[in-house]
Amino acid sequence: MKKNTSFQTLNLFKVFLFCLFMFCSVKSIAQCAGTYNININACATFYDETTFVIRNAANQTVFTTNNTGSYTYVASGTAPNNGPFTVFVETIGTFNDNCSSWTVSSMSSGVLTSGSIGGGQTSTSSPFCSAPEGETNVIASQCGFTMPNVNTIVYANLVSGAQAYRFRVTNLANNIVVEKDYALRNLYMSSLSNFVYNQTYSVEVAVKKAGVWFPYGASCNITTPNALTQLRTADCGAFKQRNDIVYANLISFAQGYRFKVVNIGTNSEQIIDRSLRSLYLASISDYSPIAFSRGGSGGNAYFISVAVKNTDGTYLDYGNACYVEISSGSASVVAREINQTEKFDGFKVVAYPNPFDNGFKLELNSNSTSKVSIVIYDMIGKQVENREINASEVNNIEIGSRLTTGIYNVILSQDENTQTIRMVKR
Repeated sequence: MKKNTSFQTLNLFKVFLFCLFMFCSVKSIAQCAGTYNININACATFYDETTFVIRNAANQTVFTTNNTGSYTYVASGTAPNNGPFTVFVETIGTFNDNCSSWTVSSMSSGVLTSGSIGGGQTSTSSPFCSAPEGETNVIASQCGFTMPNVNTIVYANLVSGAQAYRFRVTNLANNIVVEKDYALRNLYMSSLSNFVYNQTYSVEVAVKKAGVWFPYGASCNITTPNALTQLRTADCGAFKQRNDIVYANLISFAQGYRFKVVNIGTNSEQIIDRSLRSLYLASISDYSPIAFSRGGSGGNAYFISVAVKNTDGTYLDYGNACYVEISSGSASVVAREINQTEKFDGFKVVAYPNPFDNGFKLELNSNSTSKVSIVIYDMIGKQVENREINASEVNNIEIGSRLTTGIYNVILSQDENTQTIRMVKR
């Protein structure tokens, strides 16, 4: 027991010496916690057009004024009043006498930063206070940013002699906190047990030096990316058979996929939840083998969009919708007949030329005099044109002159009749 007590005493003495050394080595450097004296002077009479701002490490304003004079700013050392700090000055006027000068000082270190600018200019100082020795935080360029992808690395500022970095990550929606230690200053948000897509977190960093963990530095907010998906390219704008399978693009860490299937002809909607990214077209209930009959093959046209099931069990936003046509017969027959007209009793439309360069025309044969609806979608399901015209005018108009090169689905409706024609613009 005596031997263990001596060992503990020796360790405590080492820690004391380390802390004492650290204090002595930085005592001449201004600390972020403290009192700062600010003096602002005008060159002439137009200083009211100048703004003076002090910002913290998270780029938040902690002090601001539009007036000359002497001021005192007290920094507690805890967020948001923690450094390192920078000064931003802007003069609004464009005359030479719209200028200003300033100094920021402390009792212990004298002048920390100073400067002057003329009219219509801005100035941002270098940090005039370093974080306390052994304290760190997320690099400034990542404070308040949204991760571009799930594999983005979050970095802490490098601390000389650091043995490890501890990240404390708080989900700001539910206040769940996770701490994780790394030998390097790199944080992978996706490795955390509370990782959720499209969520803002508060991230703090502590550093370990000589076996001692220092306090956490200033916090930074970081937002994880939104995870959007859609049918893969091979299935988007495709012709399929009832027994085919279509796939969404894979999303890492997705807990499932929600398929929204909209029948273009009936406008009915069906939601199909899957644990995997595959959708069996046979599971679509709103299907009629006699709809959109082409050459006796039959089939239905749909817009299918996909949403990702987040790691917390909620669903994210739907991605782009894709056009998919399902045939009850041979897919090759449907593909071969796609540019032909769809015949219903008393309703028939022909579109020409196809492909077209500038625009195309329609030839309508109908027993009805009701107005005709013309809606055009591109291959990702975006509506690019929507108009309603008199039946007598259909044969006289040109359509598609404003469309860009690509493939389009033109849906024509009159009364209870609907016809879809695929057009190609060169």
